[in-house]
Amino acid sequence: VFFLVGYFKELEDELSKHPLAEFICRLALSKGKVTAFFLLEGLEKLIAFQEVALQMKEHNISKEDVYELLDQLNLK
Repeated sequence: VFFLVGYFKELEDELSKHPLAEFICRLALSKGKVTAFFLLEGLEKLIAFQEVALQMKEHNISKEDVYELLDQLNLK
């Protein structure tokens, strides 16, 4: 992340066309923009997703269990 932020201006042209950078920025609701801000926001969401996935696996929680909880909380 520090490398990305430190060299973003130098890499901006390449990153703005890279499918993975575009995907990460879309996670941050960037509306097609690839910026250092949206890359960091998207990476934060990706890391949070990874933590949730690891916890689900560790505690044997299924997607269906999560959807059921979200339904009960009216968050789905």
